[in-house]
Amino acid sequence: MVVQPAIAQPGSGQKFHRVRNGGVCILSARTYEAVFFDVGGTLMWIEPSADEIWARALAAHGHRVTAEDVTNRTAVSGPEVNRADLHRAMMDTTAAIGGEFPATMEEQRPFFRRFDSAVREHLGIPVQEELLNTVERMFAEEIVTHKFDNVDSTLRSLKREGYRLGVISNASHELPERLEQLGVVHHFDAITYSWEVGAEKPDSQIFRVALDRLDVDPQQAVHVGDSYDADVLGARDVGITPMLIDRDGSTQSIDCIVLRSLTEVAEYL
Repeated sequence: MVVQPAIAQPGSGQKFHRVRNGGVCILSARTYEAVFFDVGGTLMWIEPSADEIWARALAAHGHRVTAEDVTNRTAVSGPEVNRADLHRAMMDTTAAIGGEFPATMEEQRPFFRRFDSAVREHLGIPVQEELLNTVERMFAEEIVTHKFDNVDSTLRSLKREGYRLGVISNASHELPERLEQLGVVHHFDAITYSWEVGAEKPDSQIFRVALDRLDVDPQQAVHVGDSYDADVLGARDVGITPMLIDRDGSTQSIDCIVLRSLTEVAEYL
């Protein structure tokens, strides 16, 4: 079976796929009009990690703290920390220094300074401005962004099929620039992120803002992300169909569409 680009059926207001099956063309109504993507862990990853940056900075200032120790000591639920646990720990730190997202790029630096100072305090390290300077410099100079396989081909294919594409990401004001550096920003009709909206996934507000920007109903959209709590539950709560990207196959018996590769997105549209 071959699915060809969507076409408009005259007078119906609907879009259809032209499906070629055994030499016969069949018009098949299309369910979805928009595809949203998470960014970190879905379209890209960064290295070194935040805890590794901290480990390097501490080592540079004479502290014997490994990346694992930094992770464990900033965790909220025990010695082994997954991405969601670390995220919750960072949000707790954010709440402790004000609880609001910086509204502009200009407000980011002092926010991160307060954030880093709170992490330092959490680690039980005395005030060291030189340490905080090193952390800031390392985050600015040593972070490298990588794009996952099949990102470009998937986005190009979906655009060619006529889907509206959007981003829904828990991210800072640096996100648009990172997407531009990755060479993918032009694929998206709208970019929606937490620091801009003032709410982060799984809060329904960020999903509703994204839907409004693409002018689609929840039932016309899917959202692809790597976090069950943030992406799957958040999307489902507003009526968007969630897809969980799980490249290493670690997910077991979960109640949503699970993808091993971004190339599989089109199979469910």
